[in-house]
Amino acid sequence: MFHYDVCGMNVLSEVHIPVFQTIDASNSHNIKITLGNNLTNKNFQDSDTIFSDNSIYYKSKPGLIFKILSNSDIIIYKSKEIDEDKVWEMLIGVPFGYALRKKGFMVLHGSSVVINNQAVCIVGSSGLGKSTLAISLVERGFNFLTEDLCIIKDDIIHFYSSWIKIDKKLKNKIKTDLSEHIDLSFDSRGRELIKIRKKDLSVNASTKAIYFPVISDNKNIEEMKDHEIFKFLFANSYRIENDKESDLKMIADMIKTINCYSFQRNINSPVNDNVDFLLSHIKSILD
Repeated sequence: MFHYDVCGMNVLSEVHIPVFQTIDASNSHNIKITLGNNLTNKNFQDSDTIFSDNSIYYKSKPGLIFKILSNSDIIIYKSKEIDEDKVWEMLIGVPFGYALRKKGFMVLHGSSVVINNQAVCIVGSSGLGKSTLAISLVERGFNFLTEDLCIIKDDIIHFYSSWIKIDKKLKNKIKTDLSEHIDLSFDSRGRELIKIRKKDLSVNASTKAIYFPVISDNKNIEEMKDHEIFKFLFANSYRIENDKESDLKMIADMIKTINCYSFQRNINSPVNDNVDFLLSHIKSILD
């Protein structure tokens, strides 16, 4: 069994997860990951997620099925078509997002960076350039906190992993040390993982702001109204169907305490133009 520290919790796993921080063996654990067989047929139809009897079933695009139990333990149902050594690639995204949500964290789909002990989140759906914006801000003096999952409790964003997915086309255009990287077998966009240098990493930090990238012809950043924030948080958070009251409370609490902005930019413009525009706004709101 492998032992990891994830967001301050002990994770015990039958599966090797190279992007998580290893720890010494412990007699206790908060989340246990096991491999299972003979899953009862589940009809996913047009959805990749099924909520059933306090458990969550998730089917990844390559076809691997995960069951997240009510206590956040995860069962991975083995597949003959998928190498066991590659299972972790699908585990660290949606399945772990739901497991952490069941542990009481607010989990958003996005990346986070830190400056002056204040965290800035870039949240939105896939393909909007969140990781590119995050790595570009790291190159401009920010520290890296999270990628893919923004994991929040009591307005504190928790460190998740020191690895970030980047487009291979951008690999030679950024200054960050790329000496450690992992080729991904199941990333639909052909990205790879690179490891952020230790000196560029951040510990947990309080949330200063959330930016929601929006495709537009022009660059603009506007503070969002409460009903707009609710719509975006609702769409980009990990929610549990039979725990709607808790989901809504988390979103409402976040609206009260964290400033949220719509970041309109032209994705066809040079990356540096968009990053510099975002950076200028971030500097204007820092304490």
